Amino acid sequence: MPPVFNLFRFWSAFPPSACGTILVSLGSPLLCLTRACGITARQKVQVLLNVLLLSMPDSFEHMPPHAIRMPNGALTSLAGNVDPQHRVAVADLILVQRQVRETVTRLVRELDPEIVGLSIMTFQRRTAGRIVELVRALRPGVKIVVGGYDPSLAPEAYEEMGVDYLVRSEGEVTFRELLRAVEQGSGFERIWM
Repeated sequence: MPPVFNLFRFWSAFPPSACGTILVSLGSPLLCLTRACGITARQKVQVLLNVLLLSMPDSFEHMPPHAIRMPNGALTSLAGNVDPQHRVAVADLILVQRQVRETVTRLVRELDPEIVGLSIMTFQRRTAGRIVELVRALRPGVKIVVGGYDPSLAPEAYEEMGVDYLVRSEGEVTFRELLRAVEQGSGFERIWM
């Protein structure tokens, strides 16, 4: 079973340093978060980790896909709380329901992520499994993190899925701490379990 990280903290998860600009390309499902946090254009910031966060393409099972397509705000909240030396991209796959495989393939090849995170609800579990398999085939060494309602409530369902980390409950601070531990190659024990 992958390590399971829990976090029950409130709005203190949003420190004043979590500033940035979200750029949205309407022709693409990709949201890129860039940081302004005291970094000037002249300063060079070495990117330590490329992170790709994916929302599942499945619409709510009782709503036809053309009736409602709600974006995943939780992933942009995670991205906004990541340390500025990491490059984070968020892809809302609900916008490309008919081209999921092609879109994920393109994003993994173009962004070359070390970490791929998935936000999953119960009815999206099967799709998440297929996306994990695809990402593993494209980039075998990538670390895969899952979170959201389903992993929080049914972590045992992810034991055989090939994920590296599972974040339960609210993940803004936990995900940032997890990236710090991956970056340093240690410190996983300090993450509140």
